Amino acid sequence: MSWTPELPYYPTPPDDFFNCSAQGPNPNLYPWTTKGNVWCAVDVLKTESKLSDQKIRDNCIQHLKIATNNSTLEDNKRPFFVGCGFHKPHAPYIAPKEFFDNLPPLNDIPGPLDPFAPIGMPAVAWHPPADIHGLDETPAFNGTVNNTRSRVYRRAYYAATSYQDYNIGQVLDALEDLNVVESTVVILFADHGYQLGEHDTWAKMTNFELAVHIPMIIRVPWMKHSIGKSTQVLAEMIDMYPTLAQLAGLPDPYLLNGSEGINGTSLYSVFEDPTNTSVKTTAFSQFAKKNTTDVHPEFFRNGTNIMGYSVRVKDWRYTCWFKFNNETIVPELDYILGTELYDHRNDSGLYLDDPGETVNLVNVSAYAPIVQSLHSLVLDYIRLWPVY
Repeated sequence: MSWTPELPYYPTPPDDFFNCSAQGPNPNLYPWTTKGNVWCAVDVLKTESKLSDQKIRDNCIQHLKIATNNSTLEDNKRPFFVGCGFHKPHAPYIAPKEFFDNLPPLNDIPGPLDPFAPIGMPAVAWHPPADIHGLDETPAFNGTVNNTRSRVYRRAYYAATSYQDYNIGQVLDALEDLNVVESTVVILFADHGYQLGEHDTWAKMTNFELAVHIPMIIRVPWMKHSIGKSTQVLAEMIDMYPTLAQLAGLPDPYLLNGSEGINGTSLYSVFEDPTNTSVKTTAFSQFAKKNTTDVHPEFFRNGTNIMGYSVRVKDWRYTCWFKFNNETIVPELDYILGTELYDHRNDSGLYLDDPGETVNLVNVSAYAPIVQSLHSLVLDYIRLWPVY
């Protein structure tokens, strides 16, 4: 993505033809790719520009070169924005073979820490393996995936992640080569989390922590108190625009003439003090379904029949699944299909913290006041931001 006139938007390029030195499980499962597999170790060097993300990487670097090669009237570089969107490790897990070779052998790849659905989970919260094909032998609900196949897929996902780490590193190296590291904000984030067998499911189509908790790394060289620090502040992707605007010294989008009608909270104060978590106390997510078993969201106006709203606060995650009226395009607040409450009081912010959303506590009487409070937050969220 770029608004540079000399180099406009670069559409996603296709992969060149490639050979898989190893692949699986069935070449007919992904007909829109060259080899059509859930995973593929490609006979391509990481430095080449043959795979889609390699081409995106190289084009992104080219964008940066053009953007930093135009001086304003004074001796300063003109401001620039470049958005670089990579695809992997999205399925199918395709990466150059060397990233597979650098991983431990299959038997040393760990399985999911929690391979079963949460105790007391409503059925509406769960889904089959989605687009991670080849798991057909998995029982319809709360079974166990073949252990070998699970490790094969998890290893392939790690290879695709390592491949993307390399591509991102090349883009960051370009900032150094162009001598703009100390004057450039870098934001690295994903569009969703992922399940690799945890909760007895795969892919992203849930409101569990693993599916909606994303990696987010922001570097602002001139905010010295933030360098090398992590923070426990809650954040949403809608916070990125107001945060970036303030970090870059742009006009406050909330104060512009007529306002911009945006949502989100500027997290600028967190860069002044990473321990400041009071700036944002809730984070919301939602997921649409056609029915309790179909995992693919329906983007047509009248195609959604179920909507799950989830709110995360410091110590808890609460999710409520409503019947969704696909004619009026609003949830039916009195028609609840299921609710969930998960304890996050022992979280450190790392992967699948204890207790890892293993037990749904929504019906425990001691937590009734918490459920009531969080349900009110969900209702306020729906009413504040209705769908038209």
